[in-house]
Amino acid sequence: MTKPRYATALDVPRITELAAEEHALSHWAHIPFDAAACAATAHRFLDGHGSTLLVTPGGYLAGLVQPMGFSPRLIAMEYALYANDGTGLELLRWFEVWSRAMGATQVCIHSYANEPRLAKVLTGRMNYKALGTMLARELES
Repeated sequence: MTKPRYATALDVPRITELAAEEHALSHWAHIPFDAAACAATAHRFLDGHGSTLLVTPGGYLAGLVQPMGFSPRLIAMEYALYANDGTGLELLRWFEVWSRAMGATQVCIHSYANEPRLAKVLTGRMNYKALGTMLARELES
C-alpha cells in the first residue's frame, strides 16, 4: 500500500478529481460541484499556516489545527477525508502524527458518525469517542 505524503500544488488536479468523486456520493450531490472552487480550497490548505493536505494515489485528507474557543489549547480538525484506495485510515494516522507535531492535544473528525462500519473501526481499534453529532438545515434564499 502506498504511504500518504504531504501534497504539493502538482497534486491539486488529482485531489479535485477525487473531491468530485466524493461529492457525487455525498449529501451535497444536489449542489453543483465547482472544480475551480475545490482547487482554490486545496491551495489554501497547502499555503496556510496550521493546515495540511495529505495525499495517496486514491485519497486525500485536509485538516487544520486551531485553538479551542475557550482555551489556547490546540485541537486538530479534519476538514475533508476521502480515499477510494483503502488508505483512509493511514491518512488519518498521518494526520494524527502531524497534529501532534503541531501541538494539538486532540483530533476531531466529522464525517463518519453515520457510517456504522467505519465508526466501529474508529471507536474500537483507534479509540475515538463520539463528540455530539452534526445537524444541517437548508436555508431558503
